[in-house]
Amino acid sequence: MSNSKTEKDGNGDDGGDGDEKNSNRYSIPLVVSVSKGNWFLLKFRITAFMDEILTDSLSVADGISAFMDEVKEDPKSSEYQIAKEEPDFS
Repeated sequence: MSNSKTEKDGNGDDGGDGDEKNSNRYSIPLVVSVSKGNWFLLKFRITAFMDEILTDSLSVADGISAFMDEVKEDPKSSEYQIAKEEPDFS
């Protein structure tokens, strides 16, 4: 009689990178932005599971370009309307 846990590699792991483990669990994707003066921004893209938080990516940007990237994602937001308006230089 065979046991599927021991058939793979002896410890129940198929030798993969662990993505299969997380694919069957509930998760919440999040973007966490951290800024401190001078318009510099750290942006973490993370996935929150019930028992752990995984960091998918980390980026560093100046605040203006990061703000414009966020605004482009939702053109109906009030920030988009403000950013779309041209300043009056007269």
